[in-house]
Amino acid sequence: FLRGQLFGAADRRASRLRLAALAITGTAAAAFVLNLPWPGGASAPAVVEYAPLTTVRAGSPGFVQEVRVREGQVVVPGEILAVLYNPQLTQRLADLQLAIRASEVKSRILRQEDRLADAMAESKSRAELIEKRDNLQRQVDLLTVRAKSTGRVVARNLGALVGQFVSIGQTLMILGAEDQKELQISIEQSD
Repeated sequence: FLRGQLFGAADRRASRLRLAALAITGTAAAAFVLNLPWPGGASAPAVVEYAPLTTVRAGSPGFVQEVRVREGQVVVPGEILAVLYNPQLTQRLADLQLAIRASEVKSRILRQEDRLADAMAESKSRAELIEKRDNLQRQVDLLTVRAKSTGRVVARNLGALVGQFVSIGQTLMILGAEDQKELQISIEQSD
């Protein structure tokens, strides 16, 4: 076939041009196909992460008394995650409650003595004490850290938190939703 194409009769020369055109086209097509990226030809490291993550932070300063969850545990809203202890906050709350009771007694005594102006002033003072107590009670309630959403606890070495002092806003643990994950892949630009 090749001998006929190369040294053949003159009427075959037109087919030689056709053969050359086919060879060039075939080579170009093969080069194009071979330079296409192969779908299974690249490998890259990937990480499956929860997205979005919910950060559980301390709402009040205190020492971590106990951690009631472990890594990988699924929690529901309202479940206790950790318990903090702040003796200064609890003592201030107890002092305010005593001051409120003393103010109530003083107000009653002033009314019995018909000192109404002083009783009204004491009532106003007691209202301020009650407002302070309510604010402090919210801080004491935040010493019990609860889950705000459903998720899986994503943390390491939770036991190391016990005994540590944490300030307001410090991260205690992270929760990730099982139905919300994303795949993060590190891949070269050329791939």
